[in-house]
Amino acid sequence: MNSKDDGGSHRETTRTHEQKSPAVWLIGFVKPYVGRVVLAILLTLLITVLNLIQPKLLQVFLDDVVGKSKWQWMWWISSGLFVIYFTHGVISYFNTQSIARIGQSVIFDLRFQLYRKLQQLSLSFYDKMSTGAIVSRMMDDVILVQQLLTGATINLVTDFLTLIFVVIILFKMNWVMTLMVFAILPLYGLNFRFFKSRIRQAHRNIREKMDLIMGDLEETISGAMVVKSFSKEKHESIEFVTSNREALNMNMKAAFLGMSFSSIGGLISGVGAAVTLCYGAWEVIHGRLTVGELTAFTAWAGYLYGPTARLTEVINTFQQAATSLNRIHEIFMTMPDVKEIDNAIVPTNIKGHVVFDNVSFGYNPEQKVVSEISLNIEPGTIVALVGHTGCGKTTLTSLLLRFYDVTSGKITIDQYDLRTLKLTALRDRVGVVLQDPVLFNESIRENIRYGENHATDEQVIKAAKIAEIHDFIMTLKDGYDTRMGEGGIKLSVGEKQRLSIARAVVGDPAILIMDEATSSLDSESEALIQKALNNVMKNKTCFIIAHRLSTIVRADLIVVMDKGRIIETGKHKDLVKKSDGFYARLYQQQFTVPLKPFQKVNQEITAEETPSP
Repeated sequence: MNSKDDGGSHRETTRTHEQKSPAVWLIGFVKPYVGRVVLAILLTLLITVLNLIQPKLLQVFLDDVVGKSKWQWMWWISSGLFVIYFTHGVISYFNTQSIARIGQSVIFDLRFQLYRKLQQLSLSFYDKMSTGAIVSRMMDDVILVQQLLTGATINLVTDFLTLIFVVIILFKMNWVMTLMVFAILPLYGLNFRFFKSRIRQAHRNIREKMDLIMGDLEETISGAMVVKSFSKEKHESIEFVTSNREALNMNMKAAFLGMSFSSIGGLISGVGAAVTLCYGAWEVIHGRLTVGELTAFTAWAGYLYGPTARLTEVINTFQQAATSLNRIHEIFMTMPDVKEIDNAIVPTNIKGHVVFDNVSFGYNPEQKVVSEISLNIEPGTIVALVGHTGCGKTTLTSLLLRFYDVTSGKITIDQYDLRTLKLTALRDRVGVVLQDPVLFNESIRENIRYGENHATDEQVIKAAKIAEIHDFIMTLKDGYDTRMGEGGIKLSVGEKQRLSIARAVVGDPAILIMDEATSSLDSESEALIQKALNNVMKNKTCFIIAHRLSTIVRADLIVVMDKGRIIETGKHKDLVKKSDGFYARLYQQQFTVPLKPFQKVNQEITAEETPSP
């Protein structure tokens, strides 16, 4: 239900679990695949060793085969290089596939757990976060985290192990040249420090902008009829282009920062290589170093500069992924406002005795939407909630469904405090018919069965008959197997509403909530809906929210609300007698036709006949 209609602002859902850093939290998703991870690390280590053998073979080739004419070694060195390259290729293929599988498995688990988490969160979370922002985190952010767990991880592990081995080898070969190489490395740190926060903030801005664009896109598509009705196609196109141009500029800025980061890293590598090569040539000229040793040292130093430069690119990827990981982590760390207690009760036989005991509630602590509500509703009572928009009617029914918890007081069903009941057990016993029914792109049968997963075909048909929709369904070619939505049939508002009623009653709930169920219907459809409602309300506790008072004149109890408080209660016939009462004025406004000032004198003016109670 849309609590916004009641005028309340939305409180933040900021309570969190025991805090873990996003990285530590993500590792928890990797733990089930620790065996594969260890195998991938071992294969990566083997690849690193194979890479580091190649410069040594090149040294031997130059110093011994070419320099000392030991041509008999040519075949062994060539064979060794072939075996190394072939083994390297095979292992790299299986290692890349293994790491990719780990990444895909972790992302599958992450997306599944994220979806489950979204289902567990309270409505207050959805009040403050747009649909576009949620979809963006569910899809785009998860993909960026996937990149972190696949390509970036391969490069990071391989390059890190390479750096360790290379440093050891270089120091053993020539410690002076190695120190010269190391003198260049602090420049990488300065480069990283300068760009790190800038790149992360740039990507955070991009993700936030994409949330807004996704939200606007979702609203525009779902509201296509409104857009066309007011000829706002051009306006919406301009707004979309403007937002995307802003996103483009943000992406260009982030790309510029990333390219600058990588380019400066490459420049540092080039300077280091040039300095090392010049000094090494000097050493060769003076006989302190052979050509083969210089070539091998340069190759190994390349393994030092190359991975260091690539690490700057990996860091750029990490900055993007870290932003997305933080956004996903934020959802996981959000605690629902409405939580079940340990050992929550599953009542076996709910009759529908509902009591609001001095209930107050506000979407934020400073502003109450309903105040000091007290009602004692016996089983089988039909209760009508009446009042201007924003008076708190929908909020009361949201509290009854425990979409939110009361700020003070309590609500009981059959003497059970709602906060002691299992949420699924509570909501299984309360059927809801909304003003704007939502039907899913499934068959009619599955849409009705959505109200009770284990409903048999007989129960589905019985619910459809109660809702006065069975005969219509049987006129369709595929009957109850007819699909809704895309590629399926288009139903009228009245037909959708009757399907919604069937879905609400298929589980035979003890309590029914009908929120403006007939407000947008024509007279014929309203008559069918009213007949269906009369069928379903028998022997059930019913809450009817209505602006059209003609639909609730036969209610057992009419509760009149204003500014979050109950100001009148009673039956229709008693309330209309209070000439100065709030309900009487509402009724008079709806069923009295004012005189029209510019009618001809001889035109007979009659007031619309007031429906009899």
